[in-house]
Amino acid sequence: MEGFTIKQNILLYTIALLIGGAYGYFDYPLWMFLVTVIPFALFFLYIKLYPVFFTENMNQVEAYLLANKKKPMYAFYYALANRHNEEVEVSFTLTMSKVKSIPGKAQLQTIYHLYKGNPEQAKEYLAELKPMDVKHYYDALISVEEGQLNTARFLKERIKKQWYKDAIEVEINLKEGNYLEAYKFSELAVANTKGLQRYILIKNYEQEKLKELFTQ
Repeated sequence: MEGFTIKQNILLYTIALLIGGAYGYFDYPLWMFLVTVIPFALFFLYIKLYPVFFTENMNQVEAYLLANKKKPMYAFYYALANRHNEEVEVSFTLTMSKVKSIPGKAQLQTIYHLYKGNPEQAKEYLAELKPMDVKHYYDALISVEEGQLNTARFLKERIKKQWYKDAIEVEINLKEGNYLEAYKFSELAVANTKGLQRYILIKNYEQEKLKELFTQ
């Protein structure tokens, strides 16, 4: 299974086979089998997704990304966070070939073009972004890049998710040269995120103009 080590995969399949074999041998009813297997499957899914969505330990996230760099999307986000430009190009192309959903492709394109400093090109994919919080978030970031700070603030107020709002305020204040305010909002944004998103924000803020404040 993707995201697990070879040892974890072997353990998972061994336990699954033992459970399935035991229920088949003793002829237990289906509902009993499901009551056992579903929590077991959810537990392993949680283990798999923990570094991506739930942890606050950034070393754990980075270790997970490095262990899974053969998977293009993880390689893309690792390269993006650490500004490894050549790896960004290669992994972006590979990731785009793997992702099938239109909103997924649009979000990748938007992220990529913002990273490259091309807000005009990023804007071309806004109409395909979902859900609305995501659309407004990237629209606001594009507006900041284009110097339309009032538009960015207007879009921010249409967003429900708090860390999106804080992250937009970081970029607005950086654009205005208000580094202490940017730092304040960067701490709030990071505090409201976990896993991969937290890792990307921290890496980004460490490399922005507020680096000296953020790394103290």
